[in-house]
Amino acid sequence: MNRSFKKVGKKFIGIFLLFLLTLFPTLSFAQTTTSNSPKSNEYIESIDTEFNVKDNFTFDVKLKLSVNLNNSHGFIYNLPYQPDENEIKNIKVNNKFSVEDKKSTSTCYKKIKIGDKNKTVSGIQNYEITYTIEGTQYASEFHNIALNVIPSEMKMPIKHASSTVIMPKPVNWHDNLEVFVGGPNSRKQLESDNHFTLETTPTTITITGTDLPDNYGASLRATLDKNYWQHVKYLFQFPDLILVLGSILLILSLILWFFFGRDKKVIPVVQFFPPKNMSAAEAGYFIDGDVSLQDISSIFIEFIDKGYVELIKDEKNQKNYSLKYKKPIADEEPDYKKELFNAMFDGKKTFKPKQVDEEFIDTINSVKQKIKAQYKNLFDTRSLIFKGLIILLACVMIFVIFYNLSFNYGYNSKRLLITILLPALLCIYFSYKFGKLDYKINKQAKIIYFILLCVSGVFLVVSLGNACEYIWRKKSVACLGIIFWVISLIVAQFIKRRNDKFNRLYGDLLGFREFLQVAELPRIVALVEEDPQYFYKTLPFAYVFGLSDAWVKKFELIDAVITEISIADMMYLVYIIDDLNDEIIAVHAAQTASKTEGFLSNGAGGGSGSSSFGSGSGFGGGGGSSW
Repeated sequence: MNRSFKKVGKKFIGIFLLFLLTLFPTLSFAQTTTSNSPKSNEYIESIDTEFNVKDNFTFDVKLKLSVNLNNSHGFIYNLPYQPDENEIKNIKVNNKFSVEDKKSTSTCYKKIKIGDKNKTVSGIQNYEITYTIEGTQYASEFHNIALNVIPSEMKMPIKHASSTVIMPKPVNWHDNLEVFVGGPNSRKQLESDNHFTLETTPTTITITGTDLPDNYGASLRATLDKNYWQHVKYLFQFPDLILVLGSILLILSLILWFFFGRDKKVIPVVQFFPPKNMSAAEAGYFIDGDVSLQDISSIFIEFIDKGYVELIKDEKNQKNYSLKYKKPIADEEPDYKKELFNAMFDGKKTFKPKQVDEEFIDTINSVKQKIKAQYKNLFDTRSLIFKGLIILLACVMIFVIFYNLSFNYGYNSKRLLITILLPALLCIYFSYKFGKLDYKINKQAKIIYFILLCVSGVFLVVSLGNACEYIWRKKSVACLGIIFWVISLIVAQFIKRRNDKFNRLYGDLLGFREFLQVAELPRIVALVEEDPQYFYKTLPFAYVFGLSDAWVKKFELIDAVITEISIADMMYLVYIIDDLNDEIIAVHAAQTASKTEGFLSNGAGGGSGSSSFGSGSGFGGGGGSSW
């Protein structure tokens, strides 16, 4: 790993670990509910519900409610439902009532308001509510049923509750029935609770509860035989949608890469010199399509080689060095070199690494853009458009997942930001960093970004899998869809074809890099005898290609005096350029780190909860209170 990456890597990995710490407490997706304290002496004497289920997955529901009120107008009963999954119709009450559609942060519900605002009642009041639920099934191998049989969001205690579900055909309940009791989203099993009893026959389920505190109910879920329901409406399951979208995105990205993203085959021809009129910084951009700080640092070596600056070192402290102004930069030099040179010696005669500040970083960013402008059409426009299209579609897919989980299925939006959206954005960022680095030049850095991408992807897969597990029981399907999504991001980074007119130049660069890697000693000696400045002219390119240390060591084996500086000075030159590169990166990383740490401290608090299916899940009874 090059020294410049190490310094930034430690700080960035620390920020990434901070993100992981904020993520652990939020991997669950509990919905939150609030409860209002009932008036004194208000309670539910009894609530008895009968679900008469038909074979087309509709439910005729009759609810008898006996409630003790204390100077209240009546009772409000809330019936939760999902607009795309079930519909509540034919609501009737044996009293004056009104129905209003409501939507909370977690679900939609019918607000049945029973009573008269112009009068109050006290004592035992008896209400009877009837309604019909038209349900739908998700397309899957087996049918199922999920019901809130005893409401878990009643804002007052219940003395007695009973619920009977009458099925249209016999059911084998053994090992297929789960009953959860407790507060909303509780995963507590009925067998471990002393408030409830359960009785079953092949066609009925009866659950009875006594002395229930407020916000304490029961729900059931059962897997039925295939084709149990007849003439039922089917819905496409959300995990299946994730898999389909992920598969389409992966297939599309592979097709676009195959036809528009691959470079035409280039056969490198060994070159002893770099291409004419091309600087090392430009070569770095030409190789991987990005101007790195390492590419910029190579320009300082060129300044020393051409005599624009002189390296001044302190024999006692090798870190205490400076670059001294010797002569003006030549007019024929490109504008980006002039801009960097002038920023180094703006009214000064020496430049020290400690003088690197935010203004100098701005200059470097400007230099980067000017280097890129040297080769405006380096990459085929169509390939870049298709690359952007895949990334855009990946973002749209994540937004679809976030929107559906948050608004259609009632998951907590703030937690989804941490458990779904943030890992997804990190995946996009790490895939970008992974894709823009050349493997032969930045092998270890590329591997680290790939590992960070995988870690972010694993958190995203686990989070989304848990979100889909208890509603649809298709964790593996959702996970596979997101894995395809991550692979698509990686493939997208390789949709970057160079224009044909640059292929020969690209081949020359690859050939020169290959020579720097495998050059034999006799050839190097011959080249140095031909040009004593050969070391200085090639060192910037070796530095950009990540071969500077190995290139200097080759010169250590040459006995003759080949340059005007010693081998020790060569090593020192590489060292100070590395150090200067570190200083530049450190200033840039400090800015990024402060912004990232501020974001995490302001929005990434922990949380806890349980899975989304439990007491209070499914459709049927909801909750209520007096008014």
